[in-house]
Amino acid sequence: MILFLKKNWRLLTFGLFLMIAGLTWGMVGNIGQNSQKSMSQAKKIEKQVEIPSEPYVNETELIGQAHHFYNQTAGWGRIDSLNWEEHQKFSQLLLNSLDAIKEKESLVKDFERIRSLATFIIEKEKDKQNVVMLHRIFHDLDIDMNNYENEDYFEVTNYGEGKKQKEVLKQIKSNSGA
Repeated sequence: MILFLKKNWRLLTFGLFLMIAGLTWGMVGNIGQNSQKSMSQAKKIEKQVEIPSEPYVNETELIGQAHHFYNQTAGWGRIDSLNWEEHQKFSQLLLNSLDAIKEKESLVKDFERIRSLATFIIEKEKDKQNVVMLHRIFHDLDIDMNNYENEDYFEVTNYGEGKKQKEVLKQIKSNSGA
């Protein structure tokens, strides 16, 4: 037996190496599959975002919190799996907040547009583009008013003198039947 081991030690070492490599590769493959399963299950189980019952009382809080809501519910690919009940509830909160806030004159047009889009979400068919436009408005306002740092800027607000305000107006017009 010792003679056999002395003559074939290279072959036996190589075989042992292959077995260890195969086991390691198999375990890593299973870990990757399990983590992918966990990630897909986590996406399915995503919890609802807590929506306050009381309206926001100032425009900077409204803008920051609304932007956060849209990031959590519609950002990063979530637009294709919107919880419409949640968005309708949040849109009602937006309308209640807009009624409670005495906005700056520079925000009047943007707040009118927010009001229109939120009303469409509550009263009309499920149109993802209304959510997209609200998200973009709050994103730009959050950058302009709250110093939110992000390299994306959609240029859709009147406050920021955005060059693409027509996109929002076009969406509102398409929903109002005008």
